[in-house]
Amino acid sequence: MDNFVDPPLDQHLEAADRAVAEWAEMEKRQCDDAQRACAADVSKDEQELRSLMQRRAHLLASVKEADGSREQQKRMIHGSEHEVRALQTEILKVEPAVDRLKSREKLHVGNLTKFNQEREKAAQTHQSVVDELMKGIHMYQKLGLGITEVGENHLGFVFTQIDPSNHDREFSFSLRVHQDAFVVETCSPEVADVPALLDALNSTNNISFFVRSMRQRFKSLI
Repeated sequence: MDNFVDPPLDQHLEAADRAVAEWAEMEKRQCDDAQRACAADVSKDEQELRSLMQRRAHLLASVKEADGSREQQKRMIHGSEHEVRALQTEILKVEPAVDRLKSREKLHVGNLTKFNQEREKAAQTHQSVVDELMKGIHMYQKLGLGITEVGENHLGFVFTQIDPSNHDREFSFSLRVHQDAFVVETCSPEVADVPALLDALNSTNNISFFVRSMRQRFKSLI
């Protein structure tokens, strides 16, 4: 009686065991699938994390580089500002010298203009004297006047036909231009009022009148 098992109960227990085993197998498969899915998600998350970490490192490097570039630019700007201030200081130092040079240049231009005007005036005066002298030459050659060039701006005048007793006797003087003024270098025989005649000549530049006056003075000495 003790070893008797009801066949339907055995069948029922076997069915229950199979059901439990199938359920356990299914749960195991589900756990395995979940584990694999979880492992895949973890791997994916790790990849994303590594990517984010790399991106973060790249961004940090970019920020550091940008900071370094910004600092360098700040140093360059600071250096440029220093150079600008130095240049401004130099300009302030140079400007008075430039103004002085401009004033000197203006003065030199004025002096040059004045010099050119005076030179032109002197050239006109010289030409006037030459013209007057040529008139006197032509006139006094008839009265026994000879003119020779003694040197630069230096002429010698020789009269004859003054002394009735000796028509070949020579009366002479030399006239030189020195610093825009006439000077009598030699005079033979001497004429007392040569300085007064020279003053008149330098005032009027009338050399013809001066030559006539000298001939009259020579004639009065006879």
